[in-house]
Amino acid sequence: MKTYKVIARSIHYMTAEIQADNEDKAWALAAEMDALLFSTVFDKDTCCDWEIYKVEEVAPVLRSLTPEELAFVDAYLKCVAVADREDVVRFVRATSEERSSREFYDSMSDVYTSICDAKEMWYFAVDFAKESTK
Repeated sequence: MKTYKVIARSIHYMTAEIQADNEDKAWALAAEMDALLFSTVFDKDTCCDWEIYKVEEVAPVLRSLTPEELAFVDAYLKCVAVADREDVVRFVRATSEERSSREFYDSMSDVYTSICDAKEMWYFAVDFAKESTK
């Protein structure tokens, strides 16, 4: 599911965000929103009809990796290197909920297990190092 920004215009411009599988579905949802949302925002006597002006995909905001996550990515690429950097970073950035979805797994199925196994080993090693320094 992707996020789309809907821009409607009349005398004013308004925006709203919607979730849809693709741009065609986003336009269809925007048309439904036109009747529901945009027509009720302003008094109909003082405002003319709304027109859906544009529907565009919103790029996801990517969080920065922590120093530990960067170290994992570098270690993976030096020691395992089954996946490329882009896939490893995408895996690390994903939430556990995203990683456990079938869609995410299918999108990375050829490298998913390699990255997942390496990440588990990484966490065990980090925990061991923390415990041994106490």
